[in-house]
Amino acid sequence: MVSINGRNFTIPGVMFLDLSLTENQLQEGARAILKRIRPKWKYDAIKFKIFTVGITNKLIGCYQQHDCDMNDCILIRIYGKKTEMFVDRELELLAIYVLNMAKCSASLYAKFNNGIAYGFLPGRCVNAETTRDPEIGRLIAEEMVKFSFIDPSKYGKGLSEDSLVVLDRLNNRKPVTFKYINRFLDIFPESFPDPKRNERFHIIIPSVYELKEEVQQLALKLNDLGSPTVFSHNDLLLNNIVYDEKKECCYFIDYEYAGFNYQAFDIGNHFCEWAGVEELDYDRYPDKPTQLRWLRHYLKAYKKRRGDPNVMPTDDELEALYVQVNQFSLASHLMWGVWAIVQARYSTIDFDFLEYSKLRLDQYYKTKEEFLSLTMPE
Repeated sequence: MVSINGRNFTIPGVMFLDLSLTENQLQEGARAILKRIRPKWKYDAIKFKIFTVGITNKLIGCYQQHDCDMNDCILIRIYGKKTEMFVDRELELLAIYVLNMAKCSASLYAKFNNGIAYGFLPGRCVNAETTRDPEIGRLIAEEMVKFSFIDPSKYGKGLSEDSLVVLDRLNNRKPVTFKYINRFLDIFPESFPDPKRNERFHIIIPSVYELKEEVQQLALKLNDLGSPTVFSHNDLLLNNIVYDEKKECCYFIDYEYAGFNYQAFDIGNHFCEWAGVEELDYDRYPDKPTQLRWLRHYLKAYKKRRGDPNVMPTDDELEALYVQVNQFSLASHLMWGVWAIVQARYSTIDFDFLEYSKLRLDQYYKTKEEFLSLTMPE
């Protein structure tokens, strides 16, 4: 039984632990959780690995000393400070459960007061070089298609009444792109406590009023593109994609923003992430031939899953998706540009969120005219 905000969630196989972990006592807190979910582990043989690539949450891997390949590694994630302001943690729990049932994620083992414990997917995260590999690109496209056809309503068996209410929210087919952007805008900070950061914030970041106007105008444009609504990851940065060389497949991890969304957003957002995070370089954004090759894999897999008699995409289908994807990449820049400002105000992660926001918003304005001038095939 998992309890959040006074509501009871029965999620098969998931424990609720009334524990709170702190960043400066990660290992001690992790041991307390492991006593419950891995009671047979030898206490003095537990090894820990701190993962430092995340820019939202703290993450620690736990495994037994003899388990060199980390086959039974448990990941323990502590939610980032104030992330409950913009991440629906109830929805995230159900998303992980549904994705695990659909064989798209590792198992969720426990929910504690300020985080979760879940399984480890073997492999390595893709990077700016490997994501350009045509074969890995095909695997990513096919996994994205697999996500697209997930139906959360199929996985209600064994859930409590309160869990089913949240499952219904996850199953809402209304696209979440502008819902998320507006949620971030609603908590957009007016200022920063530190005078130097506050001055920098007001110099390099557009006003919330300007950003709201951009969002409103972009929404009017993109809502008319006719992009299908599909189940989406919505945050496919490179560190959220794991390549398993042995099994020749890719997995997606971290599902804080998973839900139904425009098909073109998930793809356009992923293409934006080819630029990286720590060192953004938009020269890495895929050119048209590279995109068309990737989109051909996607459409072929998508049409096959849909049961189309002819799975080979036409030139018009490719061009239409190309236009949609690049125009939705603008929404990606706005979404994460605004998100980064909220993170800059509240996060304790050692990362320059202000600079990241500036670069994302700069790229929005730089590519806006070019991408919005693209036209759909007749």
